[in-house]
Amino acid sequence: MERGRHSREVADCYIYAVVQVLRNKVPEIERGFLIDQRTSRKMIIGGVDVKSTLKLQKAKERKEREAEKLKGH
Repeated sequence: MERGRHSREVADCYIYAVVQVLRNKVPEIERGFLIDQRTSRKMIIGGVDVKSTLKLQKAKERKEREAEKLKGH
């Protein structure tokens, strides 16, 4: 029983560490899937979500335009 609890604690620490590392590098909407793929692998990849993809692309373009504006000043 002690061994199972220890494994669970190690897994929890690992998940926490992964979340902390990815917090600023991966869009929030994709974090759950990425964490699953690095741990239990219960989710599967489906089709492309066009609506979400466009939203992420527009946000990225907006950030790039803002960065260019700030660079120019």
